[in-house]
Amino acid sequence: VLDTRRTASQESPPQAGRPVQPPPHSPRPAARLAGLLSEKNVILWESPVSKGDALAALVAKAVPAIGHPGLAEALSAVLDREAQGTTFFPGLALPHARLEGLAAPLAALGVTRGGIWGEPEGQKTGLAVLTLTPASAPEVQVELLAQASRAASDPVFMKRLAQAPGAAQVIALWDAWEERGQRDGSGEQNPP
Repeated sequence: VLDTRRTASQESPPQAGRPVQPPPHSPRPAARLAGLLSEKNVILWESPVSKGDALAALVAKAVPAIGHPGLAEALSAVLDREAQGTTFFPGLALPHARLEGLAAPLAALGVTRGGIWGEPEGQKTGLAVLTLTPASAPEVQVELLAQASRAASDPVFMKRLAQAPGAAQVIALWDAWEERGQRDGSGEQNPP
C-alpha cells in the first residue's frame, strides 16, 4: 500500500495573501435541542401522566402531520427502544429512537409537575425529552441526549423550568440555557 499522506514538514507553507482553506471534511455543526423546539412540540403536564400516554403525546408532538416518519412508525420505534431498557430516570426521561430515512432530527419536550406513572417507587420525572434522529447519524442522537442530560443536572435550570407557566417560557428558558453553554464553553450552565 502506498502511503501518500504528507507530514507536517512536507506541507508547503501558505503563501502570503492567500487564505488558508479549511480541511475538506470539516465536522458537521452540532445539533442543538433549542433549534428543534417550538411551542408546538412542548407539553406541560400539571397532573401525573402515565408513561404510555407521555410517550404517545411526545411522539405526536415531534412528528410532523404529513411526511416521514409516520406517527405509528415513530411510536413503534420509541416503544421498541423502551422495551430494551427504560429511558426514564430520576428527574429525567430520555425516550429516543433512530429511524431509517429520517432526513433531520425531531424532538419534543415535556415538563411534568406531577410525575409519570409506571416509574420505580420514589422516582419523579420532571423533564421528558424525546428525540428521533436519522439512523445514518448516531452521533446526532448522542449529542442531543447529552444536552438534555446536562440540562437536567442543572438544579437552577430545572427549578425555573418547573415554574414556567407556558410553552413559550419553556422555550425561552431552554434557548437561554443553551446560549450560556455555547458562550462560556463550560458544561456548567449556572455555576455556583
